[in-house]
Amino acid sequence: RPICMTTDNGKSSHLPPRHLQNGHSESTRRNRKYHDISTQIEILLSENGRCQSQLLCTKEEQYNAANTMKRFSFLKYLETNLTHNSVNALFDKFFDKSNGNRLSHLSETHFITLLQLTAIAYRLKLHHLKTTNNRRTKPDINGAKLQRSVEHLACWIIRTFGEKQNDRRTITVTDDHGNQFKGEFYVYKFQCDAQRFEHNILHWVQAYVDAEGHFDVNVSN
Repeated sequence: RPICMTTDNGKSSHLPPRHLQNGHSESTRRNRKYHDISTQIEILLSENGRCQSQLLCTKEEQYNAANTMKRFSFLKYLETNLTHNSVNALFDKFFDKSNGNRLSHLSETHFITLLQLTAIAYRLKLHHLKTTNNRRTKPDINGAKLQRSVEHLACWIIRTFGEKQNDRRTITVTDDHGNQFKGEFYVYKFQCDAQRFEHNILHWVQAYVDAEGHFDVNVSN
């Protein structure tokens, strides 16, 4: 059973047993097809994935500012630090390989990477706040771990705020414990440009937090 932890803001966060915390190997994760329904549902069925995304989205960190303890979180970063310029800087990292131009819209797979980069920017800002008087220290950022922490969040957003297609497919996936689940699900298309991301990401993440990341696989979706 998942292990219940309490975050700094007093909310509960569930972590799976240690032997389930690694999930897929990094090589498998790099090759995952996030536009594929099976991948999306498998991630959404993962209690491990939900726990990691919830921890990223709900955990409040403390830092000292002029001898006053203050709090900072991923949601706070999205609200106060994710500016128009910083969003454009994130989107500047995505190019069309055929012509070298910046992509105007990001696919589902690109969206995962975009959230990972956003989480990295948050960790860098947090490190800056915590080390104001000691800038020589380097931030401890694990890109692969941050990717794992945004997968469930990203797939929840894709299937909550994406565009439902008139196309249903029957799939069979496996949960964290090796149990197979078979169901029929609609295809969702999700494209995100810089403007949509800037104006909606805070709302999307807040909605995910409010729902505690739950996704009802028993409802026609």
